[in-house]
Formats: sequence, structure tokens, C-alpha cells
Amino acid sequence: MPSPLGAIYIMEHDPGVLEYWDQPTKLKLHYRGPSGRRVTNWHPPDFLVLRQEGATFEEWKREEELARLVKEHSDRYQRHPSLGYRSAPGEAAAEALGLLYRVRSSRELSAVFVQNLQFLEDYWVTPLVVDEFHRHLLQERVAAQPGVRLAEILEPKGETCIWSIIHLGMATVRLRSCILIIRCWISNWWHRQNYAGVDTLKSHPPKTHRTVHPRTPTETVAWAPCLYIP
Repeated sequence: MPSPLGAIYIMEHDPGVLEYWDQPTKLKLHYRGPSGRRVTNWHPPDFLVLRQEGATFEEWKREEELARLVKEHSDRYQRHPSLGYRSAPGEAAAEALGLLYRVRSSRELSAVFVQNLQFLEDYWVTPLVVDEFHRHLLQERVAAQPGVRLAEILEPKGETCIWSIIHLGMATVRLRSCILIIRCWISNWWHRQNYAGVDTLKSHPPKTHRTVHPRTPTETVAWAPCLYIP
């Protein structure tokens, strides 16, 4: 998955993100190219992100691409001692507008978390009406046995109800440690990720407009994740 798309899924569920815009403008960057000559480049940052602490332009790239760019374009991209990477020309252009500039790496994204958010996307873009009877039964079961596995309570007719109550925040699941679905092309690397934390998805309107990509017939469901009542 391209890094900017993964960042969108994360920002949609980051309570610290108030709003964001993709490629909001172009910044005029000045730096020396690989030959040593001065270069002027109009660059569109991937996002302008408004957080509680301020507004920041963000440029997202894959980790392997950034590792190459700091060597080949060292005047534009540099390693940052604490934030991973930076762009001095980007920072200068943003500072002239009274804003910040950050270079973000795909290494910061949890592949498992993004995969689960993709799967649950349909349930927050088009909210479903949850049958009160089945919702109450599911919540009672989860409350009586915190950490119950999906495989133990899932029924063919109750699948949509389970995903809906997860989306609505009526039950929580470790979205960073277990993937809810497995596409045929997902490698074993996805299963070896070990992220801690229990996540509750809150129902809210999208923070920006984007295209919904429906699930495909090649997907199958894995029932390893466990449910909790928040």
C-alpha cells in the first residue's frame, strides 16, 4: 500500500488529527541537486495536517525510498536524530508560511492496523443499523467472557453485527496485533507483527473526502482476534 494512503487510514482514527487536506498547495523548494547545482522545485506536500498543537505539511515516502534519497539527494533529504527524516528545504518553505514540515516514513505505519481499518471501512462510510436483539446478546457474551475469540461467538448471520459493534465502539479488538481478514496475497510477514494495545473505533464523519474501495471476493476471514467491552 502506498504510504500516503496508509497515512489517511491512520489519520481518520487519530483523535489528535482535527482535519487534513491532501496536496493542498505547492511549496517552492531551493536546494542543491546531486551535481551540486542550485535547483528550484515546486513541490506539492502529501498533506496539510491540522492537529491540536498546530498545522504541519507532511511528505510520506516508503522507508527504502527515503534511505536512498538521503544518499542521492542529501541537500533535500536528511536523517533526523529523533524523527527519522527531515527536509531542510521543505522546512524553510513551510516556515515562511508560519507552518511546520515533516518527512514521514512507511516505517511509522502499522501494516496490521491499516489492514484492519481497510476491512472495517465499509462500516464507517455507510453505517449499518445494528439489530438490537443480536447486539445485546453479543455484548452480554463479551461482557461475561472478556477476551472471547471471534471464532467462539461468530455465526453466519451475526458477522455483520460483530463488525458493526466494533465500528461503533460497543466492543473493542486488538486491531494492531491480529488482522481481521486475510487476502490471498498477504504474506506470512503480516502474521508475525506484534503490536500491543486495544483499539476502539468511534463513529464520526470522515475528516476528508476519499474513495471507498469495496472488499473483493478473494478475501477470507480469520477469527483469531479477541473481543472486549470498553
